[in-house]
Amino acid sequence: MPQPDLGFILYPLREFFRHQHRNVVAVLKQLAVLEVRFRRSYSRVEDIDWTRHFRTNVNLFKGVNKIPSQELADLLTDRDSIAFLTLSPQSIISNDARFQHMNSQWNRLCLAALEFLIAHSHLSLIVADICKVSSVRFAASSIS
Repeated sequence: MPQPDLGFILYPLREFFRHQHRNVVAVLKQLAVLEVRFRRSYSRVEDIDWTRHFRTNVNLFKGVNKIPSQELADLLTDRDSIAFLTLSPQSIISNDARFQHMNSQWNRLCLAALEFLIAHSHLSLIVADICKVSSVRFAASSIS
């Protein structure tokens, strides 16, 4: 088996550290999330795409820690509502590019939530609150 180019992890981590502030505790918490992602993504050597760079985006985790639940729920709901407006029934039936893009965004969001909840399970009540607020708001907007 050829030796992998370690750039798949080195370059993204270099960028991750380049954009970090001096708060060591916050960096360590983010690294715990990235450790979960790494273990989940790279558990079997034969399944690894060595050309795909490791994702170091932890924006959802940062949002849960910095943005009040109501505000984050509103942001996520607004983003989803706008995405739904671009879809038609035919988009879903034909699995067009817009639907595929929306689907991949939701998958990334679900995985991001899973990863940071594995790393920081104490945040589960905050995430549940965000989901509750978001679902109530989304249901209310569907009625009107």
